[in-house]
Amino acid sequence: MKPNDHIVYNGKEYPLFQVDIIDQETEESAENMEFMTVTVATQSLSDQLIDSITGMPVDKSAERLDNEIFFYIPDELAEREACEIADYVSDNCW
Repeated sequence: MKPNDHIVYNGKEYPLFQVDIIDQETEESAENMEFMTVTVATQSLSDQLIDSITGMPVDKSAERLDNEIFFYIPDELAEREACEIADYVSDNCW
């Protein structure tokens, strides 16, 4: 999938994707198959933003960027079709 945007962190550019998934936050939204558009980034960005020991953002800049991202996907999945990315996010984010 072609990225919708990019984030630059520590001088490196990381892709961002906008995908539509079924909103499963509530039983009602899931039953009604309500869609929501979410921002997805790759695991390589998460590896830079999030401390692997504490699970917390490494600094305030990382925290701001992380707050913009709904879910992280494996880097290799970024080359797939939008529907495959959306399926992966839907299957793994809730």
